[in-house]
Amino acid sequence: MRTEFSSRHRLDLNAGYDRVEQVADSTLLGENDRYHSSSVGAVYGFGIESATMQLELAVDQERKRFDNSGTLNRDKDHNSRALSATAYYRLAPKTRALFEVGATEFDYLGFPSSGGTNPDLDSVNHSYFAGLAFDATAKTTGSFRIGHEEKDFDDPDKNDPGLTAWRADLTWQPRSYSTFRLTARQGIDEGSIEEQFVETRTTGLAWNHRWNAFFSTGLAYARTKKDYENAANRQDDMNSYRIGLTWDLRRWVSLELGYRYRERDSNVDRENFERNLYSAGLNVSL
Repeated sequence: MRTEFSSRHRLDLNAGYDRVEQVADSTLLGENDRYHSSSVGAVYGFGIESATMQLELAVDQERKRFDNSGTLNRDKDHNSRALSATAYYRLAPKTRALFEVGATEFDYLGFPSSGGTNPDLDSVNHSYFAGLAFDATAKTTGSFRIGHEEKDFDDPDKNDPGLTAWRADLTWQPRSYSTFRLTARQGIDEGSIEEQFVETRTTGLAWNHRWNAFFSTGLAYARTKKDYENAANRQDDMNSYRIGLTWDLRRWVSLELGYRYRERDSNVDRENFERNLYSAGLNVSL
């Protein structure tokens, strides 16, 4: 939800809730990982969007809790708080340089009976980026940023990782009813008791096409590589393919059907898998 107080001041608010049953990465054979998460966030923008300089300040908070039986996965329950600031400087009418700094704090709760937090994975992620945001043509828009990301564990006995990080998001719309989107990311993801952290690199390509006023389709492919910091030096390569169909039954009601195929090739044999997922959904908007 966006609120514009004036041409110089604007505020975007967001909130979300998810309830998930995860099959591919279950901690214990025979019981899928189940969790729910809630999040709230805000982005404040200062400066006329056509001006030479703009500033954005963002804050997000997330709460993640596992719903497995007993104490399974209870060590993964955590809260996170993220802050970031991004400054934009206009280099040309359709090109802006950007500079971004951010910090995310992770607090792991441990087991309720312990009466305190679990210090094993408590940490703060710091990130520093520079890049470009552009509207190259009426059909092509996007952004690219590259920089450094590091994790600082509260536990002094843990190694604090750091890497060159990047994020890219490019959209090409050759027609008003057809859109291609390319995304890419390299960064540090959260780990667990088995691994302190995960280095992740992912690239995705999606195509959405509206055939008429009532029917649209979506195709997507993503490739992900994960390097786990654990005793097995686990490495995963994942491929995901998705197709979706959407019928707009009314202006405020749509029916969605989807199919997704996922495969994972890991150097740890028990982590290899192939999955076929079929989905159906009904979206109602007010």
